Amino acid sequence: MDAWARGRGAAAGPPRGAAAPVRGPALSGGPAPQWRTGDSFLSMWRELAPVGRHPDSGGYRRYAWSAADLECRAWFRAQAEARGLAYETDRNGNQWAWLGDPLAGDAVVTGSHLDSVPDGGAFDGPLGVVSSFAALDELHSRGAEFTRPLAITNFGDEEGARFGLACVGSRLAAGQLT
Repeated sequence: MDAWARGRGAAAGPPRGAAAPVRGPALSGGPAPQWRTGDSFLSMWRELAPVGRHPDSGGYRRYAWSAADLECRAWFRAQAEARGLAYETDRNGNQWAWLGDPLAGDAVVTGSHLDSVPDGGAFDGPLGVVSSFAALDELHSRGAEFTRPLAITNFGDEEGARFGLACVGSRLAAGQLT
């Protein structure tokens, strides 16, 4: 068993291998997925944009593991679950929203991070996450079928603003930080 199967992202990505087409959400049962269409990006952005905004500077202070970051992480989870995607947090603190079985073969992974530098800009990091969910919504609305698993990720502590070490989540996932 490789590191991915043991700890989901501890040192490597998903195992290599052929994947069957993915035609729908990874989870079954429960409420039907709520796929967004049309104004998907703008409506998600309106939900996320106020989180961590500093009233004096106008910049963002979404430091890793702060209350603002935890609110962003709850938002990410809600986005995943609303679409019926399999949600998980790996042991490095990275969040994953999966369409299809992550162990079924090479995956397509997209996303970014939600934390910020002190007084960071609105789009740094969150743009990649919001755009990833919006792109998946658009593909779903067009009836796209996927031949491999797809993941949207929020890498934890990418900016390093709080602890002085940048790209922690992605470096841990890639096995580049021990």
